[in-house]
Amino acid sequence: MNIGGKELKITIASFDEAMDLKRAIGKSLLSNGINIDLDNISEDNLKNDSVMGILKAIISVGISKEVETCLFNCGARCIIGVEKVDKDFFEKPENRQWYYQIMLEIIKANLLPFFSGLLSGFSGLQKKIGSILKQK
Repeated sequence: MNIGGKELKITIASFDEAMDLKRAIGKSLLSNGINIDLDNISEDNLKNDSVMGILKAIISVGISKEVETCLFNCGARCIIGVEKVDKDFFEKPENRQWYYQIMLEIIKANLLPFFSGLLSGFSGLQKKIGSILKQK
């Protein structure tokens, strides 16, 4: 993936680090009362209530120190251009604009493998989630 003219290379985190990230995100969502109703997500209503739920979830997860720590642990093996994806990378103000985009890619790379087998049993849900991820 290309971000800001630099190639982002994501190396999957260890199982334990990915599980910590999954738990931290779930904890953050639950503690903030976020419930995304995947059954009602469609192309027609993505611009309405579902989008607000997704935005609330992103904000909820984005402000969690625990999630941030897990993201940097999972991102420790990732490179953008020739630089590691770490806090030093984001110390440069010009790199901060890429924070959420990079972190979202780290989340997807580390968490989607856990759900691919599960989602195969729910083809309708898998298509909805796949459609949402392609739009991003």
